[in-house]
Amino acid sequence: MGKTTFAAILALLYCVSGAAQNMNEWQPPKGLPYGNEIGLRYSAHLFMGDGRAPEFEAFSIDYARYNYYNIGFRTGLNVFLDDEICDYYSIPMLFTWRTGRIRGLVFPGDGEAGSWVAAALLSVIPKQFEVHTGFTPGMMFGPLSREPFSGNFLAKHRFSCTYDLGVRLIIPLWRFNLYGDFTYHCYLTDNFRLVYEGYNPRRSYMELGVGLSFNF
Repeated sequence: MGKTTFAAILALLYCVSGAAQNMNEWQPPKGLPYGNEIGLRYSAHLFMGDGRAPEFEAFSIDYARYNYYNIGFRTGLNVFLDDEICDYYSIPMLFTWRTGRIRGLVFPGDGEAGSWVAAALLSVIPKQFEVHTGFTPGMMFGPLSREPFSGNFLAKHRFSCTYDLGVRLIIPLWRFNLYGDFTYHCYLTDNFRLVYEGYNPRRSYMELGVGLSFNF
């Protein structure tokens, strides 16, 4: 066997072994089938604990992007609807993690009636879950004070920031997602006061929301 042939065989073996090694190397798992999501959400922010605090309603536009391991980042715009704290907007900056769709749920049925009941139950049971955490800075562009009356809440500072921690229960419908949102918010800034009472309102809130999103 000539030196040229021997060298060619060695080169071929090297290429084959290198290709096999590359195929066996660990690859990070892919994310969700559609990595982008946009949605609309309506929510109520209810204060927690004793005492008093302003309670808000909000309309939100959300955008999220998911990558490997189904880890993503969520942002958007929250528009608060309130008669006392007006022109209040915030932008969530949340890290999220979402499970894949839970498949293969089967309920035992008795004939056609049982199958129909099982299908109805499966259609309303959340088949996907998400946890999220982060911060939400905001700004109050309206007047900081109004003509006071008993029980009125006033804003002390325009800039606000909350720490957020929550979970989302999702019912997938093709590329659409119908979901319920449960998020704890804690104001890191001291933004509100109560006229005539002389104490600071509560800073902890629980957000209860419902929404519809689309994956693309």
